[in-house]
Amino acid sequence: MPLLNFDSSHSAPARLGARSKLIFALSGMSALIVFGSTLAASINLNSGDPVEFGQGVAQTTACDGNVVITPYSQFVNEENSGSFKLSAINISDIDLVACSGKDFVIKAYGNSSTPLNFIGGISSVTVSNDESGFYIPQVSGIIMSDYDNSSFNLVIDSADPTSLQASDVNRFTIESSDPSSTAPVRYNFGEIGPGGGIIFYVDRSTEGFDEVGAACSPNCHRLEFAPKGWASLADWPDKIGSGGQNMGARSSENEDPYLVWSDADFSVSDPDSIAVGTNIGTGYINTQQLNSNTVYEGKSPRFSFRAALNYAGAGTSSTLGQWFLPSIAELNELCKYARGQTSDLGNVAAQCSKAGTSIDTNLGFTNEDNVYLSSSYGVAPNGQIAGYKIDYGSNPLLNSYYVSWGGRVRPIHAF
Repeated sequence: MPLLNFDSSHSAPARLGARSKLIFALSGMSALIVFGSTLAASINLNSGDPVEFGQGVAQTTACDGNVVITPYSQFVNEENSGSFKLSAINISDIDLVACSGKDFVIKAYGNSSTPLNFIGGISSVTVSNDESGFYIPQVSGIIMSDYDNSSFNLVIDSADPTSLQASDVNRFTIESSDPSSTAPVRYNFGEIGPGGGIIFYVDRSTEGFDEVGAACSPNCHRLEFAPKGWASLADWPDKIGSGGQNMGARSSENEDPYLVWSDADFSVSDPDSIAVGTNIGTGYINTQQLNSNTVYEGKSPRFSFRAALNYAGAGTSSTLGQWFLPSIAELNELCKYARGQTSDLGNVAAQCSKAGTSIDTNLGFTNEDNVYLSSSYGVAPNGQIAGYKIDYGSNPLLNSYYVSWGGRVRPIHAF
């Protein structure tokens, strides 16, 4: 019989609610815990002293002597059967001062010395922390939620067929250590994303945001913008204004393309229904709607949305087709990042401002009197769209302009 038994034939106390819960503690730098045969049974630690289910016990890692780990299970219905799966792990009572900059490595074991896979081929989860809090690398099927200065949750996709059977687990380990120089990218603000861009928006909630239609939908957690020099001169040699007017050659690849939002007809009977999204999560669908409903008539080289969609990224693998013009809310976040308005990042109600901020010229944004294009239509009167003059003019930096006008382009990618 497995030592950690989630079989439905053993009823848990009513106070546990719908989700079975075990609270236990860890001892030693790599602490081991063994469960009794039922949920209500005692938990025996290395000391041999029994701990009634539901109690936490002070633990010791290399940086902290009071760490508590709480696993959760969830019953998953399957065809002609069902089973309890490990659905979440909560780590709490962490001394953030003592453990600042440390990594926590969490593993689960059965009856052997080989760690079990939480989901897919993932046999361990590394959690790191810095001044912004706890975070994990982007891991398929595992996300972080509900973290604060002393605790965090790891949520596991228990509906995935490869997720861990709770009945296979009889112990967990947690270790604290200095970060590894070979640790995977953790995808925090300002770091390089999987598409080779710079991360400017992070949503650490369990659900994240839904960038509708993107590869990460419905649970996206980050946005990155294309790096300086993203558009080659061979692909976009000239600046194109209203009506296809050639406004001269780009000076170098480090100058963002200047292209038309749209001066073509739409194929739908109601053009005002195209690209109307303004919130975080609507830039991708706006861009796709522009692409699929535009009557090109040989005009495609001038369109900003085509430049975004044709970008394949600068990462190790192609992200072609996943880049897009940001919605106005997404462009607002990009503008705040570009101007170092870091205290307002993630606060969508805070507008990008020149007050007390300055442009980071290393990011390649022009300081000319140019509007950076969003994908959002109809946010201004008279059939206008909106964008930001990231480093020119007076506050607010939000500006409106006609759809046939040209503007600067910097695509973004959700993941």
